[in-house]
Amino acid sequence: MKNWDIARRDLLKSLGIGAACLPLLSSSKVWGQTAGGDQNRKRFFIIHATAGYWMANWKPADGPLATLPSSLQPMDPHKADMIVLHSMANPEYKVGSNWGHECYGTIYWGGAQKAPGGSKYQEPAGKTLDQWIADGLPKNPMGRATLNWQDRCDAQPRAGTTGSIRCFWKGEGQPINPEINPSKTYADLFAGRAPAPPTTPGTPMGTGPDPAVAKMLAQKKSILDYVGTSLEKFAVRVGKADKEIIKGHLNSIRDLENEIAGTGGGSTGGGTGGMLNPINAMDPGKFDDMTIMSDPALFPKVMDAYTDMMIVALSAGISRVATLQLANSSGNSLNFGAFVPGIPARGTGYKSPFRNWHDLGHNPTLGGVNHKVIVDKWCMDKLASFVTKLKSVKEPDGKSLFDNSLVLWGNHMESGDNHGSQKIPWILAGKAQDNKLKLGQCKGGGEISGAMGDICKAMGVTGAPHMMSKSVGIV
Repeated sequence: MKNWDIARRDLLKSLGIGAACLPLLSSSKVWGQTAGGDQNRKRFFIIHATAGYWMANWKPADGPLATLPSSLQPMDPHKADMIVLHSMANPEYKVGSNWGHECYGTIYWGGAQKAPGGSKYQEPAGKTLDQWIADGLPKNPMGRATLNWQDRCDAQPRAGTTGSIRCFWKGEGQPINPEINPSKTYADLFAGRAPAPPTTPGTPMGTGPDPAVAKMLAQKKSILDYVGTSLEKFAVRVGKADKEIIKGHLNSIRDLENEIAGTGGGSTGGGTGGMLNPINAMDPGKFDDMTIMSDPALFPKVMDAYTDMMIVALSAGISRVATLQLANSSGNSLNFGAFVPGIPARGTGYKSPFRNWHDLGHNPTLGGVNHKVIVDKWCMDKLASFVTKLKSVKEPDGKSLFDNSLVLWGNHMESGDNHGSQKIPWILAGKAQDNKLKLGQCKGGGEISGAMGDICKAMGVTGAPHMMSKSVGIV
């Protein structure tokens, strides 16, 4: 194949499907000869949580990771491939050490910041880490700079200005409005349907999913069913290794469709690159914007759909960078009792009737049980599942997607009870292709800007000057 980019574009156009329906192939010029070479394999994921952790059960001892605390235990299979960062200072955030909610909007900036109209919710003076990395990596001419999604960060109840619900920014005064509806995102990426305009803070939500896509999923059909024999004919033109990658990628798409449509089943990792344990998510009719925003019990289903979509879309090369915001600066809009075993259906009444992140932070123990510890462990189980899936996806260079990626599981405060803004905890996992990171350790201290600078170095890009000058010593 002499010009893969043209052939791929023509094929997708003729099939009427989205750009994420085929992976980038090792035998093509995309991987080996496009500007940037190996840099094209690097991917960066940020999943942002809220309300910190119950540190006594989450934070390991500094040094090499050995026995992990109970809340972090789900990550034990991956401890050699991760770094736990804690107690990182945030000196440019000057509102106060116990005002952690209000630093949400600048947590991936770490430089000079301000708040509009005297609000305590800060906003950055430049673009955030995700944008620095996206701008520094080689561009895919058919792709997108970043993919930005959310799980209930726009849901009510919430408080504060834009900095309370947006933590990724293209620049000063330019928040990135993440998509809220996995069904619409699927239609955009996989079915070639134009996306709806992004959500703007404070505006009404849209209606339902794309009718044609909802109908297709409801009938338990796949976008791949409409392709016919075209992909089979195309596969004849590539080598054996590429055929396996195509097969695994298509398995992943079918699994993702099953997850969105609520049909269950799927390859469950049986094919090369297949997804592991797809979740029986929901009926397409439930992927209505207003329902997603009003029903806190849908949180894990939207999360599962989006984290799997991250893997499929980035493994296809549609973008190098993806972000997912899990709730907003307060986390008031969740109901952990609806989906986390051991959490009661009703909370203490703090900020909402349910056991949400904010309630757990201020009132962790109810009925003699520390529910914050249970929820922390549930979150780490989700992270562990995500990493496991990344490790299962085969790349054209023979490595796994995990080997070529870096995952940042972030937070903007130490713990929900102290609102600590100056002892920030993050988790890094992945090798970013050339494995510059000193993995398998827990490290305290330093500044968040230094951690971001080290992440940029591991990704082979240059970040903001205030990031690059303050290493935390993990590269």
